[in-house]
Parts: sequence; structure tokens; C-alpha cells
Amino acid sequence: MAGIEEAFEKFADRLAREESKRYSRNEQGDYVEEVKDPYPLKLGPLQLGANANISTGQYSPDEYQNISTMNRNLGVRGKLNIPDSGIALLGSMGDVRSSMKNKLNLPFNPMTGEAEPYSETMRDVYKQSPYSIGVQYNPIGTNQLFSALYNKGGGYNLGYNQGPVNVSYTSNPGLGNNIMIRGQYNFAEGGLTTTIPPVSGPDPQGVESLFRRRYN
Repeated sequence: MAGIEEAFEKFADRLAREESKRYSRNEQGDYVEEVKDPYPLKLGPLQLGANANISTGQYSPDEYQNISTMNRNLGVRGKLNIPDSGIALLGSMGDVRSSMKNKLNLPFNPMTGEAEPYSETMRDVYKQSPYSIGVQYNPIGTNQLFSALYNKGGGYNLGYNQGPVNVSYTSNPGLGNNIMIRGQYNFAEGGLTTTIPPVSGPDPQGVESLFRRRYN
């Protein structure tokens, strides 16, 4: 199982990077944030989005093994805006699968020690169906955003955002009951540095970030 867990961790890390904020240079040579709408389909107060990531690979660590891998992450997310309230209901669900097949071909039988061809195929499969439900509150006429999100497994996130200030509290029992308190201040253009900010993405289990830009 160690091999499949390592493969899934690499896949989850790659997904987080692809879903994270992206930066590009403007005409002045400064880095600016490119924000992707997580809910491109608008149906009145209901907004929907989806993600799909499938990758496969094959390699041979030695002359006796041929390893094939497959990683898949599918998900849908929705946001329902309650008119004239500043309240939005959030939900997401996904299907995550990762598999590894190892075909072993030996010139001898490891069970008997006899010099005869031996073949065996071993397979590891990881499956998960993550989901989350939550609510956002943006008081009308302000740039404040309050967030609360519950994730499958008992984890939850509480957040507050106003302008350049982000504060969040995260608890995840699925990861050894880890608790994280995080604060962030985003400097305006022409601030302290133009260095590319560190990459940060959603929870590897597929839960979207609390602090995506709000779209009306």
C-alpha cells in the first residue's frame, strides 16, 4: 500500500497546484493575480462548476517489473445565492481514484526456488468520495466575507475576509486531529516585493478554498 499512497499524494499535490492561484506579468513587469471563476455556469441564483483530472503513467524500476498507474479526480461544486441576504449556500462532491498495477516477471519461482519462469500481477486501488457543505455571508454594502465549511470526516473551516486581510481556522480529524490557524495580508501593487507568492491550493481531498474571490 505504500506505493499507492505515495502515488496518490503526488497526484493530490499536482491537483492542488493546478487549482491554486496563478500569476502572470503585466506590461510593467509586475506579477498580477489571475482569478478563475470556480462557478462558470450561471443559472439565476444557482452557480455550478466542475473539475476533471485524469493521468496515467508507466515505468520499470528494474528488468523484472512493469508498473502502470492511473489517477482520477472528478468533482462538481455548487453555490446558491439567497437573494437580498448576502448569504450563499455551498456544496461540493467528488470521486477520487488511484490505482497501481505491478506486473512481475522473474526467471525463477520465488515460492519454490526452481529455475522456471514466474509471473504475477499485483494491484493496489485507492477510492474516496469527498464532499463538503458550507455557507458564506457577505453583509450587503460591505467587503466582508464570513465563511463556514464542513468536510467529510468531521473536518471544518471557519474564515473571515475583508479586503487584503484573510483569517482562517481549520480542524481536520482525518489528519491526526490537526488544527491550523492562519492569517494573511495581501499587499497592494507596488508593495514590498514582486516575487512570485508561494503556491497554495485547496485541501488535497478536493474541498475548495474558502477564500476564492466572490462572483455575483
